[in-house]
Amino acid sequence: MALPLVFTASAAALALEALLARYFALTQWHHLSFMVISVALLGFSASGAWLNLAATREARAGRGAPPPEEVAARRLRGAAGGMAVSSVAMFLVLRLLPLDFFRIPSEPLQLPYLAVSYLACAVPFFFAGLVTAVAFAGAERPGAVYAAAMSGSAAGVLLPIILLPAAGLRAALMAPAALLLIALLFAGRGPARGRGRGLLPLAAAAAAVALGGGLVLCLPALEPRPGPYKYLSHLLRFPGTRPVARQDTVRGRIDEVTGPTIRFAPGLSLGAGAPVPPQRALVRDGDAALFLMEEAASAGADGEWLEALHPALALHLGNVPPRSVLVLQEGGGVLL
Repeated sequence: MALPLVFTASAAALALEALLARYFALTQWHHLSFMVISVALLGFSASGAWLNLAATREARAGRGAPPPEEVAARRLRGAAGGMAVSSVAMFLVLRLLPLDFFRIPSEPLQLPYLAVSYLACAVPFFFAGLVTAVAFAGAERPGAVYAAAMSGSAAGVLLPIILLPAAGLRAALMAPAALLLIALLFAGRGPARGRGRGLLPLAAAAAAVALGGGLVLCLPALEPRPGPYKYLSHLLRFPGTRPVARQDTVRGRIDEVTGPTIRFAPGLSLGAGAPVPPQRALVRDGDAALFLMEEAASAGADGEWLEALHPALALHLGNVPPRSVLVLQEGGGVLL
């Protein structure tokens, strides 16, 4: 039972780290990878400290204590179920908590919000570390546990790459909890004497995950949204603008926004006589925007405004127009 749970918990932990970084990249000003790594390390180290204290307490209890194998099996199931429940609760707390990093210097109330969000993020990793620590504590072959943890971590890195384009960020957030419940279901198929004891915690964890996951998936208010300082939040306030498409990837979320008031012409000369036509915007993680125009709008008379942009100066330097142009562009601009 230990090795499948170690593999699944390790995969879920790495997937949670990647998804948490993607969540912060969209909702906050940065992906906050340093915070994600720190909460993961905090959770793993706290699990080892807790297990050491529990072993000391059991050693003092002496006789009458349950067999070590039964204690280890119960802890493994409890830790996996706790990770499944807390991973869903973590994103609920992050979505409902009014945390704003920019207001921390001016609003002291933001500091408790930060502490609550930090602890909520650390709890799933506490249970993930507990699964691995319990497995190592009772392992006759530590190398097998190590192999299960490392292979699970490798699989967990691949999960967001597959899940984000297929299901989106909101559904991908629920995937680690679902994987843990599936692993618990198969791990609980042991001797008949142990089935009854494992069904109640598994049923409680499944009910909690189903309730939290149902809220996340069904309530539009719980959809991860760009922060108020993001460019996309301001762009959607323009009259008539609306999102028409969305694509989640491990490199970022791309939102396509269209509207009659979207105009982007950086460095446009005041002497430009042609109007700037409407455009579409591709916004990555709510900030970096790339503006697109239809081919008809960029050709003929409607494309005369392009001659009044600063980058067009390079095409007019020299006596002979260049036959080819190399354009180096990152993050934003206008694409014909």
